[in-house]
Amino acid sequence: MKRVTLLLVFLVLSSITFAQLSGNYYIPQGANPQGFATLAAAIDSLNEVGLSGTVYFYIDDNLAETGSLLKFYRGDLSSTNKLIIKPAATKTPTITITGCVTTGHQSYAGITLDSTSYITFDGSNTVGGTTRDLTISMNDATNGRTGIQLYGNADVIIIKNLIIKYGQAPAGASTSRGVYVNGQSTGATNGITVENCKIGDGTFDPAYCVSVTGGSSASIYVTEAIIRNNELYGTLRRVYFYFVGTTGTTSEISGNEIYGLNAPPAGFPVWGIIFNTYNGTINIINNTVHSLRSVATATEGMYGLGTLTGQTGVILNIYNNFFGGDFVHSGTGIPASVDVVSFQDAPANATVKLYHNTVVLNNMTKKASGRMTCLRFNPVAGSTFDIKNNIFINQRDSSVAKALYFAGSTTLFTSDNNDIYVTGVNSRVGYYNATELLTLNDWQDSTGADLNSLSIDPLLNSLTDFHLSSTSTPVLGKGILLPGFTTDIDGETRDTIPEIGADEFPGIIPVELISFSANMNGNSVVLNWQTATELNSSYFDIQRSNDATQWNSIGQVSAAGNSTNALSYSFVDNNISGTNTYYRLKQVDFDGSFTYTKVVEVNLEIPSTFSLSQNYPNPFNPTTKISYSIPVDSKVTISVYAVTGELVAELINDNVAAGSHYVDFNGSNLASGMYIYKMVAGNFTQSNKMMLVK
Repeated sequence: MKRVTLLLVFLVLSSITFAQLSGNYYIPQGANPQGFATLAAAIDSLNEVGLSGTVYFYIDDNLAETGSLLKFYRGDLSSTNKLIIKPAATKTPTITITGCVTTGHQSYAGITLDSTSYITFDGSNTVGGTTRDLTISMNDATNGRTGIQLYGNADVIIIKNLIIKYGQAPAGASTSRGVYVNGQSTGATNGITVENCKIGDGTFDPAYCVSVTGGSSASIYVTEAIIRNNELYGTLRRVYFYFVGTTGTTSEISGNEIYGLNAPPAGFPVWGIIFNTYNGTINIINNTVHSLRSVATATEGMYGLGTLTGQTGVILNIYNNFFGGDFVHSGTGIPASVDVVSFQDAPANATVKLYHNTVVLNNMTKKASGRMTCLRFNPVAGSTFDIKNNIFINQRDSSVAKALYFAGSTTLFTSDNNDIYVTGVNSRVGYYNATELLTLNDWQDSTGADLNSLSIDPLLNSLTDFHLSSTSTPVLGKGILLPGFTTDIDGETRDTIPEIGADEFPGIIPVELISFSANMNGNSVVLNWQTATELNSSYFDIQRSNDATQWNSIGQVSAAGNSTNALSYSFVDNNISGTNTYYRLKQVDFDGSFTYTKVVEVNLEIPSTFSLSQNYPNPFNPTTKISYSIPVDSKVTISVYAVTGELVAELINDNVAAGSHYVDFNGSNLASGMYIYKMVAGNFTQSNKMMLVK
């Protein structure tokens, strides 16, 4: 009889279908109608029976969990049957994880999503909120490396409003990860969002804050990775993309504050953001990457943003970022290179747009053996590098330090309307075709680029705050309008004529400056400038410096107030001394606001030889400037002839003091065509051609 009863019980139990999870579950359950004692118990139940509809796991109190038990492996979750884990209303719980394992798909991880999709971790305790009320604390110093791991084909995962921290130094000083997308040969994540999380805290930080990797052994790429508005503290690679992106897909790293206050162990290069084997379109916008630390004992370098092995046709949009300013290397090693932004790869047919970034190579104590740069780039045939409206500041006083370092062999980039500023006596503006270029003029002459760029101090708040100084108005006559780029790093609307750099200074620029030049004329320097339009413009304050850092006012010229016509101004400085003098204009409005022009330099040394320079501009209409130099007091004649030999103008026929001089030529009464100008001074004779085009 007992055997019959047991058989009946077995048959009844085997025919029962356990109900899927549905509705809201509280952990721990307490007095709530549904719930579980632990998160591990809730995960076990979901793995066993699945779920129906949208299910919530509400964390209602602090939990102590065992990492070996926190693995999701239910493969049938979907957009209609999905799980959301968040704090209960008004609660701010902490999930403390110990007991992680070293084998299997969940090795070294706190929480693992093993080929399980459609799970959201939302750390806010309100509906649609953005407060970080849920903390995951890794407290296993032996095996606890990763806070949340996505193993294999875990798709459409959202991790937002969380705090992921380490209660003690994480296991694996070079392998710990706050969020780890761990792609496999069997599959990788399609759709991962990490948003408004705080990972690390500046005390115990993971090596990687967010590590997104595909299945490298089978070349399976993660797609649609969104890393947005996070506060990230890491030691090695704060944001890492490896096998990420495919043609036609878009990923994004935006609005993140990225810190590297603690160094990784010796033996590792340091990155803020690093791409390795990447494709598709990746937008890198509105990020701040200031602080990096290294204690390397060998040649490992430091990089704010770095790229390796870009795939054919990749598109990178890099704009409105603050990069650099606080790099510190305190190890005994000598880094091979330090690049704030570094393209170490040269992907074919790549499109790279660097717009409105502020990039600073600070005057760090350590000197690299190879190069130190604000921007290192290496375009190849078929690629497009477009570099506009950026601020590049090179503060490292060393010949190995360059603001712009072109690693290619031919000009395959466009660059203009940037501020390229160098503060060190020995530092360089650029490096091009294996040649070091000391000044912006050298860079312009060698590359043909940056013809409308500036080289002046943009007056940033500090080396860890790249906003333009609130006590002054930014540089006059910079930036150009780039369609589609309408806001700055703070989301503020850009002016019609935008500022250079990531920060927009509010207000419309009142004066549009066309040109500003300074030229020796005997024992004087003549300044000439021209405006296209003026609005509420009161006066120009002329400022002079012997070192381009300390400025003195030497005079004023009244402005037009309001004008839509081109206007020309001039000022003569008769009190010159020394060998080199720098000039700038401070344009002041009626309301007291002001802006500065670019800086121009004049060499005051007596020339050692006779010379006649090419006129500028050339071609011209109708005026041009002819400069010449004489080493001793001389009788000088400069005449202009038609190509037929007919004399059309005698510009100078007089005794002239030794020095550098110029004379203006006006061809308004002449026909278009080629003309010859000739200088005679003692035994010196030289002729040049010039073209009048009307």
